[in-house]
Amino acid sequence: MVRTVCCHEHRNEYDLKEAAGRLGWACTTLRDRCTTNTVPHHRRHSVKGIFFTDDDIAKIKAPQPRQPALTPPTGALPSSDREDQTGEDAEIDAALAALAGPTRVSSDG
Repeated sequence: MVRTVCCHEHRNEYDLKEAAGRLGWACTTLRDRCTTNTVPHHRRHSVKGIFFTDDDIAKIKAPQPRQPALTPPTGALPSSDREDQTGEDAEIDAALAALAGPTRVSSDG
């Protein structure tokens, strides 16, 4: 743990390994989330590494709102039933629906 002085106030600062330990995460998980900017962190121009303050760790631990699901919920209307759909979208959806339907097997018998 590094103690830094910034603007006349004392605050704790942790490196990647220390912060991961406080969060109960693997270092690689925390590093990956820093790379995608999904967690608060700090980098310095003169010092190599990623650093975290107590505030950063508290924000990471705070419950986060869930991200919306990529698939529509069960019972949602198919895209072809939406009013805001263009004619081309409706044609594509109709063609896909036809392809997804049961296939016929010809019997030459």
